[in-house]
Amino acid sequence: MCMAKQIFFDNFTGSGLDASKWSPVWGKFDPEKGTQMRFSDQNISARGGYLRLNGTVATGTDAEKAPFLSGMVNTRKPDKGEILFQAKGQFVLSVRAILPKAPSSWPGIWMTGTKGDWPACGEIDVLEAKGWQPKDYQVNTHTPRTGAPTKSQQKPKTYVEHLADINFQGNTYNGQTDFNIYSVAKLNDRVDFYLGSYLIHTVKYSEMDDPTPFTDPENGWIIRLSHIIGGSFLEYEGNREYVDATKYRDKYPSQMIISFVSVVSLDEPGEVTAADTTVSEIVAKYAEDRKPQPQPVVPEPQPNIVVPPTPSPQPPTPARPEPPVVVTPTPTPSPVPKPKGERAKGDWVREEDALVFIML
Repeated sequence: MCMAKQIFFDNFTGSGLDASKWSPVWGKFDPEKGTQMRFSDQNISARGGYLRLNGTVATGTDAEKAPFLSGMVNTRKPDKGEILFQAKGQFVLSVRAILPKAPSSWPGIWMTGTKGDWPACGEIDVLEAKGWQPKDYQVNTHTPRTGAPTKSQQKPKTYVEHLADINFQGNTYNGQTDFNIYSVAKLNDRVDFYLGSYLIHTVKYSEMDDPTPFTDPENGWIIRLSHIIGGSFLEYEGNREYVDATKYRDKYPSQMIISFVSVVSLDEPGEVTAADTTVSEIVAKYAEDRKPQPQPVVPEPQPNIVVPPTPSPQPPTPARPEPPVVVTPTPTPSPVPKPKGERAKGDWVREEDALVFIML
């Protein structure tokens, strides 16, 4: 069994947003960056196998607060509330999505840590895109900057820059017309970013001023999916044409559509949902190298058995000599002489003792 286990999956086949996994975000977001929308749960739709984050022109009283409405969901409730899901340790996050077509849209697939404020918590940008650039997007990491811990040190790269690095001609990517799978593998020493099954960027922790958000095993990572409208991110080399979205009201409504979100842990063995062969390929790159190795069987120690020494044979104890049996001969009784003149009846008489019988 490989070291890979599905720990989060949603393909949005229910009748609404799964409240056990996701929480809507409400209100303005990053207004200091010039964003021009308010997030509303009315602009979130989750059914039929798709999550839709709808960017629309605000009307009525909503228009008094911001010119646009849009949608965003997190795996944590607002105001640093209850964490519905967080990934720890090593994992692969994959999201299959189509990006909004409006030129002033700023879609994002990203993660932030749960320990501390930003940027001390860390940030992983799996995708940040500019609506006016359908054939490009950016990946990035954010960590505290040395000497200015409230500002972030970034390690960005765009897809077009990646193609230039490998000297590849002919960019066929289009994030607005096709579903694409955007993935990140957070590992013990680095973060790897993927478009489909192709590695496009790696950020090593050794390159960060302060990698603590990535190396702290207790810093969990929550998932964020957002459709921002307007803002400074849309600027490019001094061109601020698309920063102000109100010039492109006619391009809205515009949708960011997600068909699944998958997270696979690389720290424990288990089963993986076959959401897509691309996800399986990425996970296999790491899981195959980390199969649990069989552990040698160590026999249980046996108690020492003390065998008493065999006693040396002792010479036999000589039998005690029996005292000689002295047989006292029974004395032969000496004949007792009978007194003369006494005879028993019928005695024979010896010649010398013969009597002369006188015949009367």
